[in-house]
Amino acid sequence: MANVDLMDTELASLHIMDEEEEPLVVLEENNADEQYYDLCLVGRVLTDSVVHFPSLKNTLADLWHPLRGVSIIEVENKRILFRFYCEIDLNRLLDGMPCFFNRHLIVFHRLVGGEEPNSVPLWHTIFWVQVHNLPIGMTLEGTARQIGDFVGKFQEYDASLVTRGGSKFMRIRVLLDVRLPLKRKKRINTGQNKSIYVFFQYERLPLFCFICGRLGHGEIYCEVRLTIGSQPVEFGWDLSLRATPRRGGQGVSKWLREEPEMDRWKDMEIDGATRVRNFGVEITNKKEFRRGVEPLVSPTHLEGKEFEEGLEDILVELGDGKKRQRDICIEGDALTIIQKLNAAEEDRSCISNLIKEIKERSYKFRRVRFQHVPKGANKVAHAMAKEGGRYEYPRFWIEEAPHSVEILVYQERRNGNSSGEIERQSPGCV
Repeated sequence: MANVDLMDTELASLHIMDEEEEPLVVLEENNADEQYYDLCLVGRVLTDSVVHFPSLKNTLADLWHPLRGVSIIEVENKRILFRFYCEIDLNRLLDGMPCFFNRHLIVFHRLVGGEEPNSVPLWHTIFWVQVHNLPIGMTLEGTARQIGDFVGKFQEYDASLVTRGGSKFMRIRVLLDVRLPLKRKKRINTGQNKSIYVFFQYERLPLFCFICGRLGHGEIYCEVRLTIGSQPVEFGWDLSLRATPRRGGQGVSKWLREEPEMDRWKDMEIDGATRVRNFGVEITNKKEFRRGVEPLVSPTHLEGKEFEEGLEDILVELGDGKKRQRDICIEGDALTIIQKLNAAEEDRSCISNLIKEIKERSYKFRRVRFQHVPKGANKVAHAMAKEGGRYEYPRFWIEEAPHSVEILVYQERRNGNSSGEIERQSPGCV
């Protein structure tokens, strides 16, 4: 009897296995997956460093300020899903590419046709490229397509530069593979056995390596160094690839007459509604023309304001929350300010309120150190300050420094001078 029951159980198991192996025909229901990922982008930040996702989410949302809002979701393998709620917001981002976070490039891909965010390749991004040294007569779209396909994959040609006249370069939009080195130049045959070189400059070019020419890392973290060993490092790429920022509104109609500067400020009416802005006073007249007036402020006060705003910018960058679990090291050559900040007793000088504000901001971190470094020995800090001044908004470099600073550090290391060394043992130093 037991054998009969065992045989029935085995037959039932075989029947279940047959049912499991029989393929199930899945009926599509109005392309639900395609609709789910409609108006969606998947992207990743092109860096091996850790990206603070809450800061990225808030920073990008504030930067884009979409009309209908945006959802930013962290998915697997450092990928990020961006869901927009109207085509206008999505197209505005695509038209404004490339996009960055903390100077690192964000590589995007628009999801179409049921693509999965975790499986689509993220290796291509769009840049505007300037082509310099082209002879007159070769700035046509046919030439632009050929050069664009050499640099990457041709996307668009800026014909407005040709129609305006007087342009010193051709401008093309190309799709670049971030795994490949940046193209620097191209030899072009101009006829009659003559040839010239055209040179490329990339607009809004982010972090790239001077050794291998690839995007996403600097020389310090380049894997090519492993093959070089102790041999001298030769830089095959440099900052000449970075195009000078183009300023909007440069074109002026020949029919437009500018009002003389002094006439703007005749019959000036001051109604007391002046405002302090960037350590200056902004005065507005009835015609809404604005002029900044520099106040008489001591250099010590301005140096103190730099410390105060620096701490405030770091607080904003790290996001809201409880006491920040970071050790912050602030270096400067303002000896008077640093002595007052490190003093235990209360300051009673003319800048006592400013010193108090700086100390109150420092209490929001686990530990803040104010360290004096003479200007002559603080070349790296001054180089970073100069680099940060090139941007409209505050800049932060964590782990990776700007190219100009890395070159300075490399030169001082090679010369045996450690004054330009970047202290990487303390990851909390910003």
